[in-house]
Amino acid sequence: MRRMIVLALVVSLMAACSGEWPNAPVANSTPSNPTNFPPSPQSSPTIGQCPVFPLDNIWNTPIDNLPVHPRSSQYIASIGGSETLHPDFGAAQWNGGDIGIPYVVVPANQPTVTVNFVEYPDESDPTTGSGQYPVPPNAPREHGSDHHVLVVREGECKLYELYNATKLNDTTWNASNGAIFDLRSNALRPDTWTSADAAGLPILPGLVRYEEVQAGEIKHAIRFTIQRSQRAYVWPARHFASSITDQNVPPMGMRFRLKSSFDISGFSSDMQVILRAMQRYGIIVADNGSDWYISGAPNPNWDDDDLVSSFDQIRGDHFEAVDSSSLQLNADSAAVVASAAPQPSKLAEFGGVDQGQQLRYAITIIGNGSAQTMNDQLPDGLAIVPASATINPSNLATPSISNNSVQWSGIIPNSQSAVISFRATVSTNERRVIVNTAQINAATVQASIIANGYRVWSPVVRKLK
Repeated sequence: MRRMIVLALVVSLMAACSGEWPNAPVANSTPSNPTNFPPSPQSSPTIGQCPVFPLDNIWNTPIDNLPVHPRSSQYIASIGGSETLHPDFGAAQWNGGDIGIPYVVVPANQPTVTVNFVEYPDESDPTTGSGQYPVPPNAPREHGSDHHVLVVREGECKLYELYNATKLNDTTWNASNGAIFDLRSNALRPDTWTSADAAGLPILPGLVRYEEVQAGEIKHAIRFTIQRSQRAYVWPARHFASSITDQNVPPMGMRFRLKSSFDISGFSSDMQVILRAMQRYGIIVADNGSDWYISGAPNPNWDDDDLVSSFDQIRGDHFEAVDSSSLQLNADSAAVVASAAPQPSKLAEFGGVDQGQQLRYAITIIGNGSAQTMNDQLPDGLAIVPASATINPSNLATPSISNNSVQWSGIIPNSQSAVISFRATVSTNERRVIVNTAQINAATVQASIIANGYRVWSPVVRKLK
């Protein structure tokens, strides 16, 4: 009985104290795991020295929390719920050629060649019937029927993709059509235009690449094909390639995800990277082809036995279609709405700190490719620790400290964010909430801590014991 009385008294004291805090900080102002503090900056996928679209691009946006599409079960049945996945990439060769869609990265000074568009010149870049593409003489060409050629030119960071390409000589190619994508932009192709893919989407951003798997994370949606697609397309697709009007058949651009209930723990570490991406970023209908064929780039280091045996354990009914319409900001842009895009933020390392103790603050700034400024003037009760301000990535301008404030200005590419961190000491012996506000351009971000909160009730608890 005594223990119950003591516990009730302690709870009452704590409740009484909390009642004096009408503006107490919310829990999400403090990271749940300070051992991972400060947080790491975010970045888009990269190929060579180029980002693969901005951070807020739909390809790079998680869809694991989106609602299930109302026609999900019908779409899955149309493709084949009992059918298993197939890796359309690997290390081996088939019929004398690599398995997968290859690509090449060329330098900024790579000479261009003439490309004659022989089938879809009016939906090619440019539309004159011939275009200048930086295709090297030894550019890898996809083995098989589609004969894609994918080229990334560094410096300008543009992606050049050809469909049904044939080399005539070192300076001239024929292709059914061609598409050019600015990898630093969210621009889509003109509405109703095809690309090297039937959906009017880029191919390269959706490939499973060995380098990403070895890095431990795929941070984008994955391309896949189906035999029967609807005569329709959904954002961000721009084109259909079917006469089927059955609404239970998936349109081009439809996003699917591996169900969160699917246990990936028994798979190899490489396969877990791929499956996590399927759960978090999903897979997207990009072209007509074999059902549930997952696209990737060939690499001699793939473990083909692992890929084939693992994919053979995953069926269509392990997936669900998702409704991604809520992410659309503009029908003619691949950018997602602000609520789904990375946001500037400020975090405190701890929720409560006593006088004389230090904590770290972390401010995340989202890159937009333009000049930005940040100013964090510490309020009364906090004293900044000299020379404690750092920025990640470290190649950006270094933040400065003066007059108990942290300032920074610079340019962050729209394909990454930056995290500024610094230390501060609690300089007050008062028990109160300290709200620390930072100004990022015209926006504000805040983090709150409780100063000296523990001292209020802990002596009482010790005395009752």
